[in-house]
Amino acid sequence: MGDVFDKGREDEKPNKEICLDDYYIGKYEVTQEQWISIIGKNPSFFQKEELRYLCGVRLCVGCREDACETMETLKFPVENVSWDDVQEFLEKLNKKTGRQFRLPTEAEWEYAARSGGKKEKWAGTHFEHELDRYAWYRETSNFRTNPVGTKEPNGLGLYDMTGNVWEWVNDIYDPDYYKFIEKHNPQGPKIGATKVMRGGSWFEDPQMIRTSARGSGFPFLRSTNIGFRLAHSIPKPPKPAPPPPVMEETILEKGRVTLNIQFDFDKWNVKPMYHNELEEFANVMKKHPEMKVTIEGHTCSIGGAKYNLGLSQKRAESVRRYLIEKFGIEPERLQAKGYGLTKPIASNKTAEGRRKNRRIEAVAEYTIKKVVPKSK
Repeated sequence: MGDVFDKGREDEKPNKEICLDDYYIGKYEVTQEQWISIIGKNPSFFQKEELRYLCGVRLCVGCREDACETMETLKFPVENVSWDDVQEFLEKLNKKTGRQFRLPTEAEWEYAARSGGKKEKWAGTHFEHELDRYAWYRETSNFRTNPVGTKEPNGLGLYDMTGNVWEWVNDIYDPDYYKFIEKHNPQGPKIGATKVMRGGSWFEDPQMIRTSARGSGFPFLRSTNIGFRLAHSIPKPPKPAPPPPVMEETILEKGRVTLNIQFDFDKWNVKPMYHNELEEFANVMKKHPEMKVTIEGHTCSIGGAKYNLGLSQKRAESVRRYLIEKFGIEPERLQAKGYGLTKPIASNKTAEGRRKNRRIEAVAEYTIKKVVPKSK
């Protein structure tokens, strides 16, 4: 961006590389007809009556005497509009269309004028002998505006980026701006009294209509050689939709916890050494409130059958009471049942076997629910 031919003024320097997001820009300068359709009246100086006067005093050069009668002045670019007037136009246009039209930034304007950032002194060419094909300026304009789109377009198909009317852009003017311009989508200085104009006009010589030439004016300035063209940001694509939730399924697994406590000969009190085992059993029951457990009591071969049955019942009840009082298990979830000698697990003929048979057993089964990604 800036004066790439070293032929410009100091406010066009230094050159800077600029990066822009995609955007739309008007193919033509906004016409008198378009202005009237939004605002309702025509502020332009170069209307039919004024052209008749100019023809009468023969200020036009090289055109027929009746040229003003047949010329479509509504296709001329609107002029005599201030930067502030343009803001009113944009507000009403956007309200009418539901769009977000705006003025281009200075960087957007220059990129478009130079056919997409090419090294072009004028919009469409860098050879002065070709300039008449592309621009309405002092040598070609007959000292007035001319219908838009009647000269050749630049490399992007845009007309009158050079000449016809100066074009307001959105930026505030600062002669030193290029010294500190942002690289990405520059929006212009934050403060300043005047606004930037670009492109030159029908009144200017070739030097002033170069693609890098910068003009400025107060926002309230109106002139017969100042107009504008529209720009429009390309809406950013919507954020991608979140990925669909992973399909899940519930898998049921069976869990099991056992209790095996041994008692001393002819005893039914729970030994402290089994406290941890009982606590683990109680914790599982707390996690699975649907669980109900039968605690079984067993004995070795001492005394008669009735004695052994009662002793095994006492052992089962002592464990049940311990789980209720020590760990808070609900009483209705626990049953105690003595089986005496009916379910030995070892031989009663040895001391070791008799020790194993003096026991409490309990088995608790429960269901574990696991939610896992569903396999394809």
